[in-house]
Amino acid sequence: MPTGVYERKKRWQWKTTKNHKGSTGKHWHVSGRIHSEETREKMSVAHKGHEVSEETRKKIGVANSIALKGRKYKKDGEYLTPKNKRAREVPEMRLWRKAVYQRDEFTCQRCKERGIYLIAHHIKNFAEYIELRSSVDNGITFCRNCHDEFHKIYKKSENNKMQVLAFIRNSIR
Repeated sequence: MPTGVYERKKRWQWKTTKNHKGSTGKHWHVSGRIHSEETREKMSVAHKGHEVSEETRKKIGVANSIALKGRKYKKDGEYLTPKNKRAREVPEMRLWRKAVYQRDEFTCQRCKERGIYLIAHHIKNFAEYIELRSSVDNGITFCRNCHDEFHKIYKKSENNKMQVLAFIRNSIR
């Protein structure tokens, strides 16, 4: 087949479209999917019968804001994510994690690995012991695998220092 004779179709191209309310906008469209004016008009008429209530629009908007933007969106003055999640993202927690890592010399306290993904684990539960959240003595450094294994064994609530000590003692070295 000779080269340079055949013109290659563009895979994507800009297309100006009109929605059912009459406003226009530019959108990317796959080539081969551009419809005639008559077909677009028929599709527009077909979509007009599917009006969405204002209540449904709000629900969709809230769901999208959670999925796309996360914790920054509020609904009626309330955050959409749990308070504990927000509390973990404050600057004090970032400083607490750094202090725990430095104290433990950036080493997993169970498997003694360095240079891997570390997690600063609260010995007493973050949610239950609010006054101990930023206490460096209430933290220990685990790697991701050890941290996951700890929670498989001891679950995620009512954790204490005895569990952590037993977990470290029973490690395979």
